[in-house]
Amino acid sequence: MNSVKKILVVLTEFPTVSETFILNQLVDLVERGHLLTIFSYCRPSSSIVHPLFEKYALSQHTVYHFKNQRNILYRLLYGFLFFVQHISKISFSKLVHFLFKIRLPLCQKIKVLYDFPLLVFRSDFDVVHAHFGYNGKKVAEVIDYFSIRPQVFICSFHGSDLTPSRILEYKSLYQELISKADYFSVNSIYLKHIFLELEPQTERVILIPESIRTDEMKPYLSVKKFDGHLNVVFCGRLVGWKGPDRAVAIIEKLIQRGYNQVALHLIGGGELYDEIKVYVAEHKLESHINLHGPLRQDEVFELFSRSHLFLLPGIADPNTQRAEAQGLVIQEAQFFKLPVIVSDTGGSKYGFVDSQSGFLLPNEATLDDYAEVLERFINDPGLLKSMGEFGHNWVTLNFESSMNGNILEQLFKS
Repeated sequence: MNSVKKILVVLTEFPTVSETFILNQLVDLVERGHLLTIFSYCRPSSSIVHPLFEKYALSQHTVYHFKNQRNILYRLLYGFLFFVQHISKISFSKLVHFLFKIRLPLCQKIKVLYDFPLLVFRSDFDVVHAHFGYNGKKVAEVIDYFSIRPQVFICSFHGSDLTPSRILEYKSLYQELISKADYFSVNSIYLKHIFLELEPQTERVILIPESIRTDEMKPYLSVKKFDGHLNVVFCGRLVGWKGPDRAVAIIEKLIQRGYNQVALHLIGGGELYDEIKVYVAEHKLESHINLHGPLRQDEVFELFSRSHLFLLPGIADPNTQRAEAQGLVIQEAQFFKLPVIVSDTGGSKYGFVDSQSGFLLPNEATLDDYAEVLERFINDPGLLKSMGEFGHNWVTLNFESSMNGNILEQLFKS
């Protein structure tokens, strides 16, 4: 086994339903014997708890910030309670050194302690791994103030922190992060191209795709049977650029073509949930469109195991140009032998094999174009089976979380 590392992981919210890929990565590191401290700025906003979080008792490794209290008085109170709760972990020599010897205005010292209170803990970390650029920015800003100089500082970008329309802003915002971090990871070639506009030194930019844990998924894998009724699934936040409303319109087109034995299952919550619900009622589509809301991962897997196709007709946001950076759910769907139908937007196309595990439709594809692809599967059930088998084998070989763990450990050694 590789040498054990003490790793500080900095997150915005943990655990969160939409970021299973981070949980998969952390669990893999725990299984390899590394010692994790997880610092999260927010407690989970959802009551849904991922089984892996409980199975590996990650709450014992997690320290939560106090910033989300409802007003400044509560934040001061909970800030005080935070330091009382963790008093045994605090290095008072670090704290005194910072307060009395570091030459900074008092207000700035307070801001540093507020932004990153873990820096007065006595732990020295071999590796600091910040997820999302804005968390990496906070680490970079305070790394000089304390003796918390890790052997390796990694920042992972996931998409929301690299919106194409904000490149000029990021050049200033991430300037210190780019100068301080040793490596940057991105989850797709698409995202790498965006990041290289900020940091052209390609040897520091590592491709680490979001990954799956096949052992956790195998119990839900079942033999699919097609009896003429097509179950299509969409999974993701119900926001415009992911295309859930387009998915509904595609199914409606299919019904208009005379295919009534079809159902769309929409998994997720978001700003379009109520709008889609109203649309479904007004167009009398209740027997064809199922709004499931957010689900636990085991519930998602169960639904995938009963479905036949995965549909993600995303677009680039017209205002920000944000698009799907990778879409781990595309790989999860393939593991469950679902052929995938996705748009040629963002990084989705790098997560499957066009014409072998699904179909990639051009950005200019119409709703009728999508409906024709669905119609093709209805009329050729053998295509469901052959593409499903190919996709299952392909993601198993290319997206297992242990492969990412190997990449990270190589970075730790450096």
